[in-house]
Amino acid sequence: MLLTGYHERQRALARTTGMQVATPAQGIQRFFTWRRAIMGGGLAFGALALVATGYTAMRLMGIGPVGTLVAAGVIEEGETVILADFEDRSGDSTLAASVTEALRIDLAQSPVMELMDAQSVREALGRMNREPVSRVDLPLAQEIAEREGVKAIVAGDVGTLGSSYVVSARLISSADGAELVALRETAAGDAELISAVDQLSAKLRERIGESLRTIRAGQPLERVTTSSLEALRLYTRAEQAESEGDSERGLRLLEEAIAIDTTFAMAYRKLAVLLSNANAEESRIDASATRAYEYRDRLPPLERHLATAYYFSEVEIDPDRTIDAYRSVLEIDPNEHTALNNLAIQLSAGREFAEAEALLRRAIAAGPIYQNYVNLVIAVAGQGRWAEAESLMVEFDQRWPRHPAGIFMRIALTTGQRDYEAAERVLRPTWGMMKGSPAAAQQLGWSLVFVEMARGRLAAAEAVSAEQIATFERAGQHGAALQSLLVSAGSDAWFRGDSVGALRKLAAALERFPLESMPAEDRPYIAAARVYAQAGRPDLARQVREEWSGALDASRRGALEEAEWDYALALAERRYDDAVEAARRGYAEGGCNICWLYELARGYDLSGQTDSALAVYERAVTLPDGLALFSDFYSLGDKYRRLGELYEERGERDKAVDYYNRLVELWAGADAEFQPVVQDVRQRIARLVEET
Repeated sequence: MLLTGYHERQRALARTTGMQVATPAQGIQRFFTWRRAIMGGGLAFGALALVATGYTAMRLMGIGPVGTLVAAGVIEEGETVILADFEDRSGDSTLAASVTEALRIDLAQSPVMELMDAQSVREALGRMNREPVSRVDLPLAQEIAEREGVKAIVAGDVGTLGSSYVVSARLISSADGAELVALRETAAGDAELISAVDQLSAKLRERIGESLRTIRAGQPLERVTTSSLEALRLYTRAEQAESEGDSERGLRLLEEAIAIDTTFAMAYRKLAVLLSNANAEESRIDASATRAYEYRDRLPPLERHLATAYYFSEVEIDPDRTIDAYRSVLEIDPNEHTALNNLAIQLSAGREFAEAEALLRRAIAAGPIYQNYVNLVIAVAGQGRWAEAESLMVEFDQRWPRHPAGIFMRIALTTGQRDYEAAERVLRPTWGMMKGSPAAAQQLGWSLVFVEMARGRLAAAEAVSAEQIATFERAGQHGAALQSLLVSAGSDAWFRGDSVGALRKLAAALERFPLESMPAEDRPYIAAARVYAQAGRPDLARQVREEWSGALDASRRGALEEAEWDYALALAERRYDDAVEAARRGYAEGGCNICWLYELARGYDLSGQTDSALAVYERAVTLPDGLALFSDFYSLGDKYRRLGELYEERGERDKAVDYYNRLVELWAGADAEFQPVVQDVRQRIARLVEET
């Protein structure tokens, strides 16, 4: 610009004085014109703007040597980085500790990242069964980072070079161990060492954004206690498999984890949970839950309470101690998802649906697992809010499409509203695809058997049951196979009134799968005794009860089971007042909204207390219940029939017709042997309508 001004002034003077000067087109002077100067200046400023924009963009995107953590938005404020203890290469072991602490203080001042604090490190070491004062070298820092889901590790060393000190630091990816940033500073002597650490910290804080931009955020491992990192990895993969609906893979992974760490309490507990969810043998469930409970003293308080709660929910059945243990977990961590979910299950079993719902909604707000929705549907259905339960089902399908749990939620909704035809439409194709699996045979198979029985289709139920039995036998699950045979025998006594046939089937089943051939916890004593009682042999039922009492420790015989025994025997021996008392005890133990109401109504009915019987029968068919299938499968037809008869006797024709019609609709496709009952009910309806 200055040269252009000079030349332009010379040209202006020449024009006014008449002196001849070089024109702009001659020589180098042709470049020094205002037009070219302005263009050149514009280009220069444009280049400057381009460089500045590129520099800024690189900072914003975290690219190249100028990218920073804050500008890149790569890591949120407060994201955690772990600092490993520096290695000493100087011969002075105290020097590395001093440098580590100085760097810790500097890095702690960063507004965009947070160093993992000492308390968190101690807690992680505790879950690893390490001493809380252990030196956190690089390998240990990498394990902690993987367990806790920390993105990166800062590590380094202090050495000497002649009379100088060399301090180096590295930023290492916890995902794959890659070295992302390497920096070094030199200090001429002791006096300059702290200054060198400050400069190293400043450079590291400036560069850290660039490298974290490339880091894949590590999924934290589950925060449970085990000394083995590999066992923890397997446990985490098992949790993931279960969340995806692959419980069988989850079981295999947990067994591998336990093989590596035989004292892994939470793996034993989770194994018991998955076995229970798959309706596996009670002996296996109890053994795993017991091992977790036995190792509880090794655990921090939260895990200890979880192990205790599950033990008292499965082995020594004690609902109060179970609930207390889960509440203790929530005092430590109000958002702990296992405690929120499982406490809600306990409360729903006690018919405290509103509190159960509140807990499950808390769990979903904190980050849902699929079980939250399954149990929330039960809690909401228990309060009669069917439309809301349906909307939860839709939300579940959006979050976990094709998850197997969706089938059981749909079954709960359809059978809870007594739409058994819709329930079969859901179950039948799924059962056809999965019937070779023992888990499916237990869960889907039993549901389909119960749906068919409720509809009076015993032949279809027995066909499914036969396939179940074959699957169980191949898998060595003799207790489950025997249970299926006993259900078939019970159907003869209950639905057909064929005591001789029921006893014959029972004898054949016990010969095929003797009770003494299986662990005591797996023996279906109560199912066998129930068949004896229904077939008119209370003496044999009492004999089975004595065997049950001798085979199982008293702590494992729950109040609910005692009520079942007392009710079956009292009914068989025509002690109807005692049957009513046993049914009241059973109802008090909970389970679902309508559990034990049919038994209570029948006790009243047989004892001649028809007003009480009518009131309880009504409750048994009108109370909302997402678990209605497990009471209705053997009783719904009889409840409809008996309500129709009682209202007919009272002269309340409209109500009688209503319940008779429900039975006709339920049993429209029943087996031929039940069609005479349906025909009789149709005739009653016609007569009552004509009288009206």
